Amino acid sequence: MNNKLKFWIYLIATYIVCELLVYFLSKDNFFTSPMYVLLPIIGFVGLYFVTPIACKYMKINKTIFFILFIALAVIAFYVALYFFFWNYFKVLNDLPIKFPFFKILLDSAYLEFIVAGILGAFASKSVPEK
Repeated sequence: MNNKLKFWIYLIATYIVCELLVYFLSKDNFFTSPMYVLLPIIGFVGLYFVTPIACKYMKINKTIFFILFIALAVIAFYVALYFFFWNYFKVLNDLPIKFPFFKILLDSAYLEFIVAGILGAFASKSVPEK
């Protein structure tokens, strides 16, 4: 199969999967913001092209790259939420910092970005082993 055709088939399939994910996890957010439309495309295309380069540079295989990507993406989201809620609760209102992390993650467009990134990395070309 042609590489360009393979890319477009995977991109369209990934986009459909991500939109179904949003539809079933948070129906209130379905097509409400440009982020829910654009982040799956950005995640897929970005990881599709970056995965072979990163795997070759770091001398790791795709499985370890998947694990690193997921772990770093979830940690980055947690840190961003922590600073947001720290500013809101601690600085402005002097309250203890509490937030429902997994509920916010499941309701956000960032989950689509993570899923699209994983599928983009999966669809990317293989890294030649040395």
